[in-house]
Amino acid sequence: LYWLCRTTPRSVWLLAIAIIGSNAVILTLYDLLSGGQRSGIARYLFPTYLLIQLAIAYLFASRFSEKNAYNWLWRLVFMGLIALGIFSCKISADAPTWWHKYSDYYNAEAAAIINQSPHPLVIGSSDRVSRVVSLSYQLNPQVQVLLLKETALPVITAKFSDIFLFRPTGELYQAIEQNPALKLHPLHPLAALWQIQAAGDRSPRGSGTSDL
Repeated sequence: LYWLCRTTPRSVWLLAIAIIGSNAVILTLYDLLSGGQRSGIARYLFPTYLLIQLAIAYLFASRFSEKNAYNWLWRLVFMGLIALGIFSCKISADAPTWWHKYSDYYNAEAAAIINQSPHPLVIGSSDRVSRVVSLSYQLNPQVQVLLLKETALPVITAKFSDIFLFRPTGELYQAIEQNPALKLHPLHPLAALWQIQAAGDRSPRGSGTSDL
């Protein structure tokens, strides 16, 4: 960005700085006012990332076009940058989660907990179906999923080894928490995963069947 501002006309670098600055400032101000985290979400920062990549491309292009003793060094740096990019993509592809996953960052850990159960049921809210779908890609085939439109928990007659509550709405969570016949046992607070048990059930997770 420094090289872009130093060697291009004002109209060029002002446009780049304006796009980067407005993108970051708007998101940051919104977070400060609403208490959100949008300024840390990768998909909202695409304009900033794009302009940074264009600035880097301009730096290398301008360096390559010059004939001097250091031209080979810039080509070596460029090749190193490409190699680091490929290496980073390889690590990201093999990782169970990555920094830009935002609220789904802990899905892999939640799925690992659920998959330990031989015949589990995962209960979620239909208003957050995308979160449950994201989790489902990492669940074993024997895991069953129940999406609720309302806050009332239906009578579950089938026998399940464990019943989990994943990413519920505030209303659904409060309805289950205030039900005297049920209790919620937190398994992974950061992943918003709980186990639903009968109020008198003190058996550890996965030790038997749940009949609610």
